[in-house]
Amino acid sequence: MPYTIILKLLALAFICCLPIFWQLLDELPSKKAVLLAILLFGYCAIYIVLFICLMLINKKSFYLVACILVFYSASQVAYMLITGGGISYNAIASIYGTNRGEFFEFLGTTLFLKSIFLTIFICILTLFFYATIGKFKSIHVKKINFKTIVVTFSLSGLIALTLFNYQEGLKNYFPLNVINNNIQYFNETYKVANDIASLAYEYKGEKPKTANNIILVVGESNRRDSLSVYNDSVTKGGRLKALATLHSNNVLSYTNAISAAAYTRVAVPSLLSTAPAENFSTLAQFPSIIRVLHSVNYSSFLFSNQSKGGFHNDLIKAFISEIKNKVYFENSYDGAMLPIINKLIDNDAESQFIVMHLMGSHYDYSKRYPESFALFSSDNNVDAYKNSVAYTEFVLSELANTVLAQSAPYAIFYVSDHGEYLNDLGDGLFGHGMRNASLSEVEIPFILIMNDEFIAQNQRQLVSMKSHLDKKISHDNVSHLILGLAGAKDLKFYDKTLDLSSEYFREKKRKLIDRDMNVIDFSVIENMTNQHHYQ
Repeated sequence: MPYTIILKLLALAFICCLPIFWQLLDELPSKKAVLLAILLFGYCAIYIVLFICLMLINKKSFYLVACILVFYSASQVAYMLITGGGISYNAIASIYGTNRGEFFEFLGTTLFLKSIFLTIFICILTLFFYATIGKFKSIHVKKINFKTIVVTFSLSGLIALTLFNYQEGLKNYFPLNVINNNIQYFNETYKVANDIASLAYEYKGEKPKTANNIILVVGESNRRDSLSVYNDSVTKGGRLKALATLHSNNVLSYTNAISAAAYTRVAVPSLLSTAPAENFSTLAQFPSIIRVLHSVNYSSFLFSNQSKGGFHNDLIKAFISEIKNKVYFENSYDGAMLPIINKLIDNDAESQFIVMHLMGSHYDYSKRYPESFALFSSDNNVDAYKNSVAYTEFVLSELANTVLAQSAPYAIFYVSDHGEYLNDLGDGLFGHGMRNASLSEVEIPFILIMNDEFIAQNQRQLVSMKSHLDKKISHDNVSHLILGLAGAKDLKFYDKTLDLSSEYFREKKRKLIDRDMNVIDFSVIENMTNQHHYQ
């Protein structure tokens, strides 16, 4: 075997290990020994795969495997250069779980276009480097002992494994994380979703003494400081602020709420579950608030402007499937849902639980509002985002006006799934979940709009709710507040310390799910991110 072949294999293995080098530089010195071991193991593993393909199979298999490894490594490096972090499990799962419309919209984002350009550029450099090595003078070795090479690299891998911290696991790092992420996603998609559907649940507790009607409006990508009720500088289209001023006794705005994650696929299931975020890994062991409400004779309705599901069934679909009456409004503006919802809202209604899932401010922002709501120029993403938020405020205020006019007790809970990053650090990025979450991606609005009958029927609870407007809360509190006001206080799954309407409410250390499905303290994000302010 000529030395040039060995050089080429070593060079390709090096290029394929660039994502590991990035992690090594990013996480040093805290995990120096661990990452050095991972680097050694990954390098040896990739080299041996390439060596076997070339020497034991054929050149075609070698080139195929090499191209796949180089392309994936290049895409990882490109993503890291743009966002500052690798492609996470949640990013991959979000791509799998998206629908075709959202997928094609993503193809036009700055993140995607920059990633593709850099990936192609890195691949071309690799090809040039590989061809350059081939021009070296070939010096043939008289005899190559294949067993010696394999044993050497195998022992290197074993040495790496002995040095490695087994609690972290090789599966969390390139190249094995590629396989692990796919296995984890399909396990979540099929096994966990099936476990949620097959959970045996029996309500244990007192039945509700009153019959409230609850409308949960789930916003999309709505950062807290974008709404007029939270930001005095938002003057155009400030329908919610006008509503709160006119009906000050009927509107409560919680000022310190956070999401369970910067991903819809995690945030919405967490919002609809009785499980707190820190127990997300055992989500299938907790009933949804939908199932609990059904047990106390609530009827359920879903009006959604989002898709029924992505390319695969997912956790959101597992929860939504429990709602008995569903209407989808795909490819419409959110306001298209109002006429049919208004028909459902009735003076004689009892024990209704209505979920309204908005498209809100999901990218592409310019497609989320009619032309009449182009209050800003729309020639850039920030202005288009502002227009989409103004339209959301319009939809909420119209729904609120209908509810406020009813004699039956109604309350609207408006909470966003997560926030949105709007080029806050000047890096040209827009969206959410692209890297470690920033404050703007997890700080969310949480607003209650109650009509007079609801207030009259829940005077005691209202005293408690008003006293906690500035408390540190999260999605965990929203679900248990709904159960508390519905009177669905299951002895096992309802937590009165999370219920803002309960005298037993207590502030707790807030947890959320990060990009790799790890449970972290909110303080981690507070400490690592710069303060982002709405532009």
